[in-house]
Amino acid sequence: MPNQARPRPTRKKQPHQARIVPSMLDEMEAMVRHPDFQRALLLWRTIFSKNYVGLTEEEEIERDAPRTHIRVAAIMEADEQWLSRSIQDIRARGEDVWAFDAVNGPFGDRTDTVNPHIPADLSLDAMQQCVAQFVRQARKTSGVTPMQHPRVPGIDPWNVYDLKQEKGLNLLAITHRLFKTSGSPAYDENVAARYAQVRRAYSHARAALMALDQPTS
Repeated sequence: MPNQARPRPTRKKQPHQARIVPSMLDEMEAMVRHPDFQRALLLWRTIFSKNYVGLTEEEEIERDAPRTHIRVAAIMEADEQWLSRSIQDIRARGEDVWAFDAVNGPFGDRTDTVNPHIPADLSLDAMQQCVAQFVRQARKTSGVTPMQHPRVPGIDPWNVYDLKQEKGLNLLAITHRLFKTSGSPAYDENVAARYAQVRRAYSHARAALMALDQPTS
């Protein structure tokens, strides 16, 4: 019997894996701490206060510099404290509500948004099912990859970051300060667990800061 070529097994196409990106809150918190943002913010506050008149050479260079995403954020903060107000709003109302209002506001960016028409008399559960199905199809058609945020630490990562960067405390000192502990993580399991929590929080903040330096697509 002649040898017959075996059919090649077909590989099932895997769905797009979610992109791991910082949350909007983490991105904003990282932005206001980024050295390039802080430098541009000081200059733009002066530029606005001078109403673009009598600028120094450094201020003129900043005025004419390319509008990077960090520089645009600094301009918006210097002009209307947009970042500061947004951070407070997200912490008060939650990121989902803030994002919905921001997209549907007069200056909202509607890129990668969906606009299904759903009967208003449907139950909320039915509406959620309809929207979920519509979004899945829209992602498949447009090739948009869903986003996933890193796991949120058990403590505020930006509090840990500020204690280290502004107060000059090391991570063990921060652990003792936040959790009222003492001793060494090498000899105390409770201290070791709290210390690991602080380390994860600091790494979380550092990752959000480094993400700002990645090229934007």
